[in-house]
Amino acid sequence: DFADDDARDLVTALDASQSGLYAEVVPQVLLDADATRSGVMRALDSVREQMAQGDGDDLAVVHFSGHGAVIDGAFYLLTHDVDAADPVALRTTALSADDLRREIAKLTAHGRVIVLLDACRSGATTAAGAALAADADLLRDQLRGPNVTVLTSSTADEDSLEHRQWKNGAFTEAVLDALTTRADADRNGVISMVEMTRHVSGRVPQITNGAQNPGVDMRFESHVFVAGL
Repeated sequence: DFADDDARDLVTALDASQSGLYAEVVPQVLLDADATRSGVMRALDSVREQMAQGDGDDLAVVHFSGHGAVIDGAFYLLTHDVDAADPVALRTTALSADDLRREIAKLTAHGRVIVLLDACRSGATTAAGAALAADADLLRDQLRGPNVTVLTSSTADEDSLEHRQWKNGAFTEAVLDALTTRADADRNGVISMVEMTRHVSGRVPQITNGAQNPGVDMRFESHVFVAGL
């Protein structure tokens, strides 16, 4: 119910808070019908073109909120236009983790990349009613690469929860909370990757009563965000 709110709230938070650390913040947000497979790929290509104009110090933040599924040992993100009639249709229309990894690898030639995936929601099924399994550990493994830090909303086959109290997924809620001063453990005004992952990893199980635990594959530890949203 809150995937669009997740995307909108995160891009708004970054756009509003990070100009003090970066020369420019260039937001892109794809909501609902715009969040197609081709729409996501075009957006990533646009990010690559923008980063290519820089000096290698750029940071790309790639966020996806929605369903994910494992089919034949591969992870897929279910974009808005996916054909979920059956596993074959889904596999040929969804965005595979391999395709996403290749696009993200192009970004790493021009800077660092943080991938935030609130993408293992419970309840995903085919049109015929068959349940679609999701494994966040597999997703992180398939996206692993140099200069890329990946945070997934859960580990293994845990459900990724959302709630009307937050109007967000629990993971995105924790990421937004991290952008306040609460993740800035050393109170120096900026949030390192270590501080962010530590805060998100503690906050998600706290607000889900231990039902959900984020997964992390961290490849850089430097400062990434201004604190104090």
